[in-house]
Amino acid sequence: MEYVYHGSRTQNMVVLYPKDSGHSQKYVYSCDNPVHAAIFINRPGGSFLASWWERKDGKIIFIERQEGVFDSWYKDLKGSIYVMDKNLFRHEDFLHKFELISDNEVPVVKEIQFDDLKSYFLEQEEQGNFIFVPFEKRREYYKDDKDMVELALTLMKKHNRSKKDTIDLLNKHWPSLVSNLKKKLAKI
Repeated sequence: MEYVYHGSRTQNMVVLYPKDSGHSQKYVYSCDNPVHAAIFINRPGGSFLASWWERKDGKIIFIERQEGVFDSWYKDLKGSIYVMDKNLFRHEDFLHKFELISDNEVPVVKEIQFDDLKSYFLEQEEQGNFIFVPFEKRREYYKDDKDMVELALTLMKKHNRSKKDTIDLLNKHWPSLVSNLKKKLAKI
């Protein structure tokens, strides 16, 4: 059997039920990489505060875009990774390439519990499955933070947000980039 993984702060579940997560319908979401699923256990502010992706070699890279995000999201955080049958999921074009969904409730095959999610990531780093890039080394991957303006525009379209809501969202995390966003919004 092939497996997929779902990260959650809720522990001891035996079935996962579809929930709303910003798309037009309720789904159970999963990833084909357990480390990637663990990132989704907690990420307030999401991609505005950190960047992550799966490299071609299968390693998950996590880059702090604002200082201290990794600790604030994961230190001493309890959660679980749920293992499920991949045959119960499908991929759709509107999803990220690593995401799979199910419209139905899905039984859990196995649960992996954590008392400190940060420790899990550091163990995965030692095993060669995860790369943590702290804030002070982010410039090795991003020369500046102007991509956050494009992210705000993408989220505006994806979630049908108003221009004002989009400006407010960027201002919350990147106030220095709001003028750039306003210039782009004026052209829309």
